[in-house]
Amino acid sequence: MIEPMTRSRAGLFARTFLAGFALVHVAMSRRVLERAAARLPDWGFAMAYGAAAALVLPWIATDFQPFIDFQF
Repeated sequence: MIEPMTRSRAGLFARTFLAGFALVHVAMSRRVLERAAARLPDWGFAMAYGAAAALVLPWIATDFQPFIDFQF
């Protein structure tokens, strides 16, 4: 069974998550990642692209049900 996060762990997780977003934002605004991606060989770019796709997969909604709203 997965134990719920305590309030202090949730705050630490949120701060870490926001700090990560801030670092990515700064790197993208300075085009650091764009230049690094341009220097990668084709196989390295493909591996990085696949790793990024694998990191996104856990957040895909699998139990989606459309919301239909009829306004009369």
